[in-house]
Order: sequence, then structure tokens, then C-alpha cells
Amino acid sequence: MTDNPRRAAADILFKIYKNGAYLNEELNNLRRSGMLSETDMRFVTELTNGVIKYKLRLDYIIGKNSSVKVKKIAPYILAILECAVYQMIFMDRVPDSAAVNEGVKLTKTKNLSRSSGFVNGVLRSISKCYDTIAYPEDRAEYLSVYYSYPLWICRRWIEEFGAERTEALLRAFEEKADIMLRCNSLRTDVKKLTESLNNDGCTAKVFSKDGFKIDYLAECSQISNIANLDSYRKGWFYVQDFAAALTVEALAPEPGMTVMDMCAAPGGKTTHMAEKMNNQGKIYAFDIHNHKIATINENAARLGIDIINAECGNSAEFDRRFEAIADRVLVDAPCSGMGVLRRKPDIKYSRSEGDIEQLADTGYAILENSSRYVKNGGILVYSTCTIEHIENDGVTERFLQNHPEFRKVTLDICDKDNDGSITLYPDTDGCDGFYICKMQRVSL
Repeated sequence: MTDNPRRAAADILFKIYKNGAYLNEELNNLRRSGMLSETDMRFVTELTNGVIKYKLRLDYIIGKNSSVKVKKIAPYILAILECAVYQMIFMDRVPDSAAVNEGVKLTKTKNLSRSSGFVNGVLRSISKCYDTIAYPEDRAEYLSVYYSYPLWICRRWIEEFGAERTEALLRAFEEKADIMLRCNSLRTDVKKLTESLNNDGCTAKVFSKDGFKIDYLAECSQISNIANLDSYRKGWFYVQDFAAALTVEALAPEPGMTVMDMCAAPGGKTTHMAEKMNNQGKIYAFDIHNHKIATINENAARLGIDIINAECGNSAEFDRRFEAIADRVLVDAPCSGMGVLRRKPDIKYSRSEGDIEQLADTGYAILENSSRYVKNGGILVYSTCTIEHIENDGVTERFLQNHPEFRKVTLDICDKDNDGSITLYPDTDGCDGFYICKMQRVSL
């Protein structure tokens, strides 16, 4: 560990490039270490997220000014270069000269002095030309480099949405997402929550959005270390985007019901169900990863919820114990995550087209199996955090064709016209990309 924020950022990026580490986990580890002040922690968070978000553009610019091909640059040196270039282009409060000098200094402190001349030369060259760089003329290649998305994604979305809409989506995914906190109605109300947050130095207000029927979220544009907040320790909130909250609104669980959450970890939607049920009834929550069951239970305990029975299980495999017992079943399916790129920019580099097709098949298998647990008249909701059609309507349309005992039910969670399913997009709805489909069993 280090108390130097630029070195901390480069260390994290190196771990990602060399060992496949996860950005959010590394940032959480750094925060827990207490090595950095809150100000420096914010700097590292912005810098590492920014480098990952714009990695392809940064590497393109570096490549235009380097005698060594980007793929041949040592991972730690590349991380130093990327951090410096990101500061030049995106962090106005950092002078270009400081970005260059600190990058060279960091090279020397890491016992990489033999590379300091190379780093100095590349960064000084970039400082003179980064705002006049010529990007590719081909539209898909331009979007890929400028917005830093793998070329296959840009080509895929151009075919699906058209070039102009694709660029609008990429711009929307660039925007910083505010932190949304779901107020725990079992312990307080959203007005008291926002007052507490503001008293603790956060910038919070009650969330509202035209056309969407939701009134218990707090929207935070600035927030301190969440785990240190008095309202967090009291179990007054859970971090959750409003698109995810709409999924539980669509499910509409009521007190006393039997509800099943088939892909539950870390427990955001599960605990939301319990709050809607006033902690009365029974919720069975499943996840295929045993170590995540503890997280569900920890979140439930902090929020004062005791109706959740969480256990490890493969939701694609039938469990006779639950046949036709549930009033409500939620399948928040594993997916490509192509709707949450504002919050998790590293996802776009770890996915392939083959993954999307495979995940669609996985989602279908879980949906089909989970449908066997819905009682006559019960509700089945399928949701994802992706905008990929094959993972969304592609799954539910296939399911409904094969299962005439289910029909779509019109969603009343927003003012959008719908036939029982909606897809939310960051460019038109100002939220994470999300898909929700509501179905009812009409016969056994």
C-alpha cells in the first residue's frame, strides 16, 4: 500500500491488467486500508474509473506518440502513461505539466528509472497534441476509439440501433451516475433519510422523475464513505438504482405472500421485497455461489429483516420442495451487464459476443425452471441489467411461445405504453439500462 494517490491508482490498474483483478474490489480494499484521506480516495476513484472507461482512447493517443507499440509497453509503465494522459484530457484541475512530472517521478520511485526517459518523451509529446488527434474515419472504428468500446460492440449496436442512436447511448454511458439509496421503510422515511445524509455532509435529495412511480429513493451527487454513515449503520437504506427498484415494483409482493428470488445475491431486490411486504410472509432467496449467501444475510440483518431464507442453489435445476407454492417469483437473470456500464466500465472489456448468446440461454433455462414454482394466478417477473435484445425479449418471447400457461401483464410502474415488458435506456430514461417483463400464470 501507499499514501501516494497516483501510485495507488497505477498499482490498482497494474493488478487489473496483470492479474485480472476487479476495479470495485480493489478500490474497496484501498478504502478499508485507511492509507488515503477521503480527498485522495476520491481522486484515485475518479482516476482509475476514468482510465478504465477510456482505456481504448488513451491507448490510441499513446500509440500515436510512442515509438513502442502499446501492446509491447510493460503493464505498469502503460498504467502510468494512461493515468497521466487521463489527467491531461479529463481533469482540468491538474495542469498538464504536473501530470507529466508526476508520471515521470512515479516511474523512478517504482525502480523503473530506465523507462523514465521514454515516459517523459511520450507524455511531453502528447501534452502538445492530445486535443488535435485525428481519430479513425470509419464510423464504427471512430466510436470504438473515441468512446472506448470494443469494436464488436459498436458494430453490433449500430446494426441494432443505428449509428446516431449508438453514439447517443455511448454518450449516455459516459455520464456520471448519481448514487441512489433506497429508503428502508421498515425503519424510517425518505425525508428523514435525506436529512440525516445532509447532516453527515452528503448532498442528498428525495428522488423523483416524471413518468416513473417511485417515491422512496434518495439521490446523492456527493457522498462520504457509506459504511461510516450513521444512517447506514442504522439500516436506513440500501444502495440501489431506480431501474432496479422498478423491478420489485413490477413484482408487487404483498405482506403474507410466499415469494422466491431465484438469483438473489447480494440481496438488493430481496430485501426490497421484504420491505414491500412489511417483513411479513416468506422469501426464499437463492444464489449459485455459496459465499454470497452470507452477504444476503448480512444485508438483511442490517436492515432489520428476518423473513428471508437464503440458501445456495442452482436456479436452473428443479427443486420439488417449491413446486407451485409461490405467489411471486423473480428471475433477475445473470446477464452481460451491458446496461450498467456507467457504474462498471470494466465490463465492456471482459465480454464477447459468444458470452451474450450463452447468457441468454442461461437466462432462459432459469426462467423456464423457475416458472414451475409459480402457483395458479401467481406472478413471474424476468429482469436483466442489459440492453441486449437477445437477452431480453429474445428470452421472454421464446418462453411465452413454449409456455401458453403464462401471459404478459401490463406494467403500471411508469407511464410508458407497454404490453407487459419494457426496456429502459440511459440516453432516454436517465438510468441504468434495464429490462423488465411481467407474466402471470393463468393455468396449471
